[in-house]
Amino acid sequence: MSRIGKRFETLRRNGSKALITYITAGDPDSILISLGEVAINGDGTYTLAVSAIVRDQYNNPVENGTVVYFTLDRSDIGFINPETYTGNGYPCVELEGEPIKGLTRACLTYPTESIFEFVTIIANTSGGTAGDEVRAELANGLPIVDGSVTLEAFPGSVSGASGGTVTIYVTVWDHYRLIPVDKAGIGFGVEGVGSVSPPTAVTDETGVAMTTLTIPAGTEEGVTKVNARVWMSDIESDIEILITP
Repeated sequence: MSRIGKRFETLRRNGSKALITYITAGDPDSILISLGEVAINGDGTYTLAVSAIVRDQYNNPVENGTVVYFTLDRSDIGFINPETYTGNGYPCVELEGEPIKGLTRACLTYPTESIFEFVTIIANTSGGTAGDEVRAELANGLPIVDGSVTLEAFPGSVSGASGGTVTIYVTVWDHYRLIPVDKAGIGFGVEGVGSVSPPTAVTDETGVAMTTLTIPAGTEEGVTKVNARVWMSDIESDIEILITP
């Protein structure tokens, strides 16, 4: 009878019928972590929804109130609730979730500087009887998709007759355009005469990346447009370089 996945605390038989008066799940045997939405906070930080379902050896959700411990492999990335309980909602005001039997929730809060980082989230029950870990790329579901890019060019024009070079600077900003984002991958494109080198770059700690546009000698008067796009997003911006006679 134990194979049906429930432990029967009290069992009475009345004729041919079995009357079950109390049923409970078994001890924790496995944990499965899942990642959810990202909340954009007003202070330049973000909060990732983390959930973990805890099951017994028969794959049943464990009883509510089971303690789950969360840790990160890198303490410099952000903060996650170190201790939560199954059957609870999110222990932070940024996220909402209905209590579900066997499911525990945690909040991973991290600053803008961490959004292109990787972190391993680890969950364990008391005594290490059950555990799981997941490698999270914080760029997934990124709040950076609501960010912005600004471009600057020095100089802003080039003589087409003699040709020349222009340095293109791109700055990536967060959702509120308050904090520059480092480690953001940038792809550059050119519309018109000229070429850029390098074609891709990564922003530094000030949120800036750069490339060089080269206009060959003998180029006719006109305009060349340089585009910068943030990897894994729809964030992009253009700047026009004037080609003079």
